[in-house]
Amino acid sequence: MRKCKSCQGKGFIFDKIIMIKDGKLGFGVYENGIKLPCKKCFGKGMK
Repeated sequence: MRKCKSCQGKGFIFDKIIMIKDGKLGFGVYENGIKLPCKKCFGKGMK
């Protein structure tokens, strides 16, 4: 078994979600981080 190169053996990756919200001063761009399971190793960390 070897470590997954996509997630460096962690089993998950972080992704950014960009949202546009209407605030007091107009529209603003906000970034939220989300933790997703790795697509290549299915969250195991090994191939």
